[in-house]
Amino acid sequence: MRYWFGQFNLDTDLGRLRRAGEIVPLRPLPLRLLLVLLENRHRVVSSEELLAAVWPGTAVSWSALSSALRDLRRALDDSGARQHTIETLRGRGYRFVAYVHVEDDAIAPGRPLVGPPSP
Repeated sequence: MRYWFGQFNLDTDLGRLRRAGEIVPLRPLPLRLLLVLLENRHRVVSSEELLAAVWPGTAVSWSALSSALRDLRRALDDSGARQHTIETLRGRGYRFVAYVHVEDDAIAPGRPLVGPPSP
């Protein structure tokens, strides 16, 4: 599965985030956080849901989520002030707000990962 948003694409099979074709270094936890937000982009995801999805069966502090989110926002050139990709809804959770195009490899096998698909 590939997700395209802005200048970015995430290839879930390879576990790679790219920006304009270049690999964006991202540790596993922020990458997993990105995938959870992309998979649930049509709704607000609570902090509790994110903790359970990213750290299943592990007791972690809220600071672990904050740290992973900060790393993810930095990689996406997103911030608390410029929430063009991930929106924080105080007291409710987080929502992926950038336009996303999804490409399923089962539908388009062998398509090269060069640029966004044509409309």
